[in-house]
Amino acid sequence: MGAALAADPAVVVACSALKRSYRDRLRASAPAVVFVHLDAPRERVVAQTTARRDHFMPPALLASQLQALEPLGPDEQGIAVTVDAAPEELVERICQAPV
Repeated sequence: MGAALAADPAVVVACSALKRSYRDRLRASAPAVVFVHLDAPRERVVAQTTARRDHFMPPALLASQLQALEPLGPDEQGIAVTVDAAPEELVERICQAPV
């Protein structure tokens, strides 16, 4: 895997990284990391979370996750994307965004 990363350093990792301190730890190991903050109205997040079946995170934890969320700071390399379209369109926006 190391050789593959050296040949193509573009890697996508999905994680919550809700707090700045978590993102700081990621940046310490990968200084060029770019974060994507998916921004959605609370009602949409609740509806999507409630509709999921057999997911590792139960809807009961959502309130604490939203309370812990620290949006990207102005000094953090990343973008905020409003969740208002199909996943394919959101991916296209993310890929086209200047960072």
